[in-house]
Amino acid sequence: MADPAKLPSTKSNLMILSEELEVFRGGWEILKEKKELLMSELTRLRFRFEKVNEKTTERFLKYNDDLVEILKTNYFEPGKNELFKLEFEMKHMFGTFDYSISVDMLEGMAFQDSLEGIGPSKDVLKNEAESLFEMLSEWLRLYSTLYSMLIEINKTAKRVRSLENIFIPKYETIIKRMRGELEEKEREEFVQKKKIKEGKRDDA
Repeated sequence: MADPAKLPSTKSNLMILSEELEVFRGGWEILKEKKELLMSELTRLRFRFEKVNEKTTERFLKYNDDLVEILKTNYFEPGKNELFKLEFEMKHMFGTFDYSISVDMLEGMAFQDSLEGIGPSKDVLKNEAESLFEMLSEWLRLYSTLYSMLIEINKTAKRVRSLENIFIPKYETIIKRMRGELEEKEREEFVQKKKIKEGKRDDA
């Protein structure tokens, strides 16, 4: 459709634009309601995410501490633990957490590539790891949901602002102008017809 601002002021165009304006207003109401529902659900999920994030962080730290103790007990000579350092790093970026583990040791230090042979401690670590991965799975699911929801909220808010600040005001202005021009045209035609009628009466 052509730019509505360039349409001539006719009754048919006025009717078309009025109908389109009602569609925009209806869409605006629907999108506003959608945004409010999404924001409400986002608040609920964010609260859940914060709880899961806290539990996951605690479990990760416990797993880290237990792993440090097991490695020191089974793989390093007493009194030489200063040669080994296991670091847990947690970065907070954009409302999320990034985890990493690093092991530093002197070159040539013996370090087995398996936890075989450490006895019951192996099962402890295995169970803790399984529990941690379950929590991470829920953490990732919630994070993905929150991320998708934020994108949808931003898209919806953008459409609401576009209708509220651009399309609806633009159509209201055009419709108001058209109505004014049509009313002026009708007054001119009325005056013209009245003059013609009076002229015929004078001729008679």
